[in-house]
Amino acid sequence: MPRSQTDSADYAINLSAAPYRVKIDSANFSGSTTLTIIGSGLVTNGGTVVLSSGGSTRTITVAAPILRATIQ
Repeated sequence: MPRSQTDSADYAINLSAAPYRVKIDSANFSGSTTLTIIGSGLVTNGGTVVLSSGGSTRTITVAAPILRATIQ
């Protein structure tokens, strides 16, 4: 992910480290734990990822075939 629109260098945010400490509780994409996005931005199988941190839990739902995610 670029730091800004003018910076092309990539960086990563480790959400499992402090202060976030996010944990993946589950992932299900039509029976698989792998979300596959093909080159044109299409998703082969939609599904959900459940994340937790502290006492909070959030479910990310990914719709197919067009990559669209909602957070509940």
